[in-house]
Amino acid sequence: MEWTCRTQYTVQTLTTMSKVMRKTLRKRFSKGAHLFSYVVMAVCLLSIWANWGQWGEVTLHGVIFGLLLLLRLGEDWMNGYLAYKRKLPGMEDVTTVFRRDGYEGCMAGATTKWNYDGVQTLAETEHYFVFLLNKTYAQAYDKRQITGGSVDQLREFLHQKTGKQIQYIK
Repeated sequence: MEWTCRTQYTVQTLTTMSKVMRKTLRKRFSKGAHLFSYVVMAVCLLSIWANWGQWGEVTLHGVIFGLLLLLRLGEDWMNGYLAYKRKLPGMEDVTTVFRRDGYEGCMAGATTKWNYDGVQTLAETEHYFVFLLNKTYAQAYDKRQITGGSVDQLREFLHQKTGKQIQYIK
């Protein structure tokens, strides 16, 4: 059996990939970074409280607190947006064919072949299968664009070929 999947790499797709990576391979680092940002935000709030009336200090610490809060709440979107801006031309639309001996992606006239044993972690979201190849490289496949079989059949096939459980990420 052979499945074909067409994926458009938009900011939304890359944001999903960033979220999956943060919740799987980068989980330990992300927890440490989040803890550090919460501590700095708490220090900013304490400084605002202690220096109330000194509007220069209050403003500075308020801006730092606000920026950290925005970064914390929008980190996946920001990573997805920056990745979208850095992508190579022609990588917006990728068609991938999953076969028994491997899978290949075709984009802008170039074809790349991959082996299933290179997949370090398999993840699934509501709309995507995400292959994590290492801590900095991932591939997403739009489940809504799969042809040649059902999503459930492809899920089982990927589990068999990689030998890895698929982690569901909300």
